[in-house]
Order: sequence, then structure tokens, then C-alpha cells
Amino acid sequence: MPGGSIFCKCLVTQFISQLQSLPSRFGIPEGLVIEASGMANPKVMASMLHETRLDGQYRLARIISVIDPGSFHKLRQTLPNITAQIEASDLALINKADLYSDDEVQATADALRALNPGIKSTHASGARWKSSFSADHQRHPLQQRRPWPPAATRSMRP
Repeated sequence: MPGGSIFCKCLVTQFISQLQSLPSRFGIPEGLVIEASGMANPKVMASMLHETRLDGQYRLARIISVIDPGSFHKLRQTLPNITAQIEASDLALINKADLYSDDEVQATADALRALNPGIKSTHASGARWKSSFSADHQRHPLQQRRPWPPAATRSMRP
């Protein structure tokens, strides 16, 4: 999606415009995956949706972090948003699990649970894993405001 970056504050307005135009251009999406840069803080997504009134069209269902055991421990010491990402995530994909020892992968999983006791984790290789993005139409805890879908859009959903 052009303007899909939410890493830079200077691009947020363009990102919001893209979200606003999606339903008129393509219909109501069944789902939308937004890749936030490793520097982004996902905790702002719920407030951005609310402040722009896009929470009537979109819901924050899941926050998934992709973790590299080889860089995670060092990066979380130098980049505060790495911790914010883990704290906000419901799922962590411990990627490249085939390239690290079982002890390194387990140490990463333990560090993730220390930051977020409720986080679920799974191992992946090449960012491939056996799972689903389904969130059973529940809102992420950061966006627990009202039922989904909003009454105004229920008739438009299949």
C-alpha cells in the first residue's frame, strides 16, 4: 500500500489517508496486515484509529512481533520500542529458529515472557510458520472500546 509506512511521524497523515480510501477503492477489507518497522511503537495504533475515527472501519485484532534470537537481546537494550512491541504483542514469531541452538531459542522465549507474560510464541524459519492470522473478531486489548463490527457496518459484512 503506498504510504503504508507508520515508522516516520512525517508519513502518518499519508498513512491515514490510505486507510480512509481503502473501502471506497476496494470494498471493505476482510483483513489488513500492517508491517510496522522495527522502530515503530504499535501501542499508538489503537489511539490513532480512535483519534481519526477509523475505529469504526478498522479494528486492531492482533499484534505480532517477528523476533530474531541473534539480535533481539542486543536490540532491546538499545531500542526502547522493541520492548514496547513485545509488551503490546499477542504473538511472537521466533524466526530463524533453525539457525540457533535450542538454548538460544529458549532464552529468547523466556525473555519475551518476562516482558509480556501473556505473549504466545511459536518458532519459524524464514518467517514461515503453521498458524492463522484469525483473531476470532476480538479487539486487541489496546482497543477494547466497543463491539466489532460497529452497527453501521454490520450489514456490509458478508
